[in-house]
Amino acid sequence: VLFRSRLSPMWAILAAAAFFAATHLQPLQFPALLAFGIVLVGFLAGLILGRAVARLIKSPAVGGFASRLCIIIGTLASLPLAYHFAIKAG
Repeated sequence: VLFRSRLSPMWAILAAAAFFAATHLQPLQFPALLAFGIVLVGFLAGLILGRAVARLIKSPAVGGFASRLCIIIGTLASLPLAYHFAIKAG
């Protein structure tokens, strides 16, 4: 939330992931931790969005499906950015 108010969404995701990676104090694993942090942010964004969507849908089965679909989409959407920083840069 702190990063989102001052940065664009992409830079906020990168800042949060870099903070996550830096707190582990493992310089050799920084690219992998950065990539994992990016995917983790995508997963959490999908989880939050999925819960909000599920609350709006009256049918529990459809709401659960929509919630899980948002989690999958959020995670998959973060993979290209994670790949760019972990594989190409590292």
